Amino acid sequence: MIDVRMPPGFRTEGLRAALDLRRARPGIGVLMLSAHLETRYLFTLLDGEPRGVGYLLKDRIAGVDAFVEALRRVHAGGCVVDPEVVATMLARRSDRTGFLSARELEILGLMAEGLSNQAISERLHLAPRTVEAHIRHVFVRLDLPPASDYHRRVQAVLAYLRRNDPPK
Repeated sequence: MIDVRMPPGFRTEGLRAALDLRRARPGIGVLMLSAHLETRYLFTLLDGEPRGVGYLLKDRIAGVDAFVEALRRVHAGGCVVDPEVVATMLARRSDRTGFLSARELEILGLMAEGLSNQAISERLHLAPRTVEAHIRHVFVRLDLPPASDYHRRVQAVLAYLRRNDPPK
C-alpha cells in the first residue's frame, strides 16, 4: 500500500516507487491511494501486468472492512479500482461508446470495480447467464480471445479505456 504523493516533493514519488517495486518484483501487489482523482496514474500503474493492482481514493474508502477487503483482493492477484474513478473515466468517453451497448458499458464499469459475475447479476437484477453473455460480447467487441497469460476482465477495461482515450 502506497500513496501516490509522498515526500520529499509530494508529486509522484509514491507512484514511481510502486512502479520500481513492480519491475523488481513483478508478482507483488500494489494498492495505490490518492486524495485526488488522477486517472493517468491508474493507466501507468495498470500498464503491463494488471494483476495485483488497486487504486482507491482516500476519502471514499467506506471503512476498515472495505479497505481490508481491497487489500485482500489485491493480495490475491485481483484488480481493485474505486467506482468513482471508473465512472469518471467512462463518463468522459460516453460520446465514443458506439461499439458497446448501454448494458455492456454498465457491466464493463462493474467489472472495473472488481465485481464478480454473481455480484453483477445481483446488482443489476439479471440472470447470471445474461451477465455472462454480456461479458462474452464485451470480450468479442474488444477482440480479447481466451488466453492463459492475461486476465480478460482487466484487459477488457484497459482496452476500452485506451481505445477511447482522447488524443494527446
